[in-house]
Amino acid sequence: SPSLPSAWISHHETTAAPSPFSAAPPAAPPLAVSAGGRRLPPLEREGVDLLRRQPGPPALSPAQRRGLLRDALEPMIRRELDHRGLVTATGGYTAKLIGWVELAGNGAAG
Repeated sequence: SPSLPSAWISHHETTAAPSPFSAAPPAAPPLAVSAGGRRLPPLEREGVDLLRRQPGPPALSPAQRRGLLRDALEPMIRRELDHRGLVTATGGYTAKLIGWVELAGNGAAG
């Protein structure tokens, strides 16, 4: 089935006072999911190598894309940011999808 690696950029609001010497907050991690919404860490580790594959026709319909974004990827990015301690219950965040790749078949490298 198709799989979807995606890249995100995020901004986090914290209660700590900003420091002119602090590093920029870490970016959100790349996320990859199956068409069924299951996370696929092996694809997340492939990074830009995914962009070197042979292009092909879209693997999903627009409705399937919207459903995966709403039901799988958006909640997944919140959980990942929470897990990394980048957001809190009282802090806010914004996340923007900056890249999306659809892989036909099982997404295995090759």
